[in-house]
Amino acid sequence: MFLCEAALRASDTTGHGHLSASEAGRVAAAAIVGELVLTHFASTEPEWLDGLLTDARAEFDGPIRLAAAGKTLAC
Repeated sequence: MFLCEAALRASDTTGHGHLSASEAGRVAAAAIVGELVLTHFASTEPEWLDGLLTDARAEFDGPIRLAAAGKTLAC
């Protein structure tokens, strides 16, 4: 399981170092992880979260979940 922040929909060009969901998906694929869990969102609006999942799925074909406050995840 790879827990990765996905604050953005596009690559961060400001130097702050935040990742987009696409970048998180690429890292997960390169690391050959079993599952990707996205966290640290810029918005929790359903449309935003759906977009993150779409972006990550374009890069990583394994299971992808969204972290949530109080949610327990097991490997």
